[in-house]
Amino acid sequence: QVLLQQYFDMTQIYLTTRATAPDDDHSNWNFMGSLYFCFTVITTIGYGTYTPNTEAGRLFCIFYALVGIPSFVVMATIISESILNTVRLVMKDCILEGVERGWLKMTPRYSISTLSLCTLAVFVTFFVLSWAGAFSIYNGWSYLDSVYFGIVTVTTIGFGDMVPEGSQLIAVEHLLYMCYFVFGLISMGTLITAVQKKVVEIQARHNKQNGGKDTRCDTPGTLQRMAYIQQLKTGQIYESSIRIQEQPKPDAEGSTRHTVDEAYSESDYESSTPASIAEGEVDIELIATKGETDMDEMQS
Repeated sequence: QVLLQQYFDMTQIYLTTRATAPDDDHSNWNFMGSLYFCFTVITTIGYGTYTPNTEAGRLFCIFYALVGIPSFVVMATIISESILNTVRLVMKDCILEGVERGWLKMTPRYSISTLSLCTLAVFVTFFVLSWAGAFSIYNGWSYLDSVYFGIVTVTTIGFGDMVPEGSQLIAVEHLLYMCYFVFGLISMGTLITAVQKKVVEIQARHNKQNGGKDTRCDTPGTLQRMAYIQQLKTGQIYESSIRIQEQPKPDAEGSTRHTVDEAYSESDYESSTPASIAEGEVDIELIATKGETDMDEMQS
């Protein structure tokens, strides 16, 4: 108990000394302070506690921001997409494993994206709340203020009304805050990406149910089908190199293959629209080509 009491007394003395220590602008610009400043710039948080005071420093900040911010956005986007894809694969494997073992019933296809979104939301919430507890203990803030600081940080709002103790931060504190910046922003970015994909999915499903055009650009096969029809109309693809099926029915010999003229006439080409193609009324599959040599001869 004596050792514990001494530890708390030393901690209280340290926090009091740090709070009352004179603020020296030059003390910000050691290596860790400069690195901390760079992180607040490229993440666009910008608390305002670390700012350049010279013209050379401000000029450097301009060019550093113009290069660093896009680079960080690209990096965060790539990492967020990778994390989201990994979470979806894990959810899919878990669902399939549960179905095979009889633990789960067969679920709709959209459940994977829903489960992924919920998982990410729970993780981000836990991440912010757990770090808020650490901020509350270390900085002497209330828990609500710590949550407020955490949300303002990971959303890059960065009001600056509640910030770490600027010039009095030590190296370990700088590292901890920078880790929170990076992991918090990437986690929030992954969650936002998942929400965006879910909204697009719901909108596409709603449009399809109402008979509208599926506006998703990544619909498998849609662009290929449109390209094949256009190339067939302009003579860039041999008719014998594709099979077009429009609700095929077995013929007298039991075959479901149709010729181009039987399945899709030239007048159908002219009257076709991207909307009907996107709705899957016509399914075109490239099954063979006559080789690059024949294609070059045809184009020439």
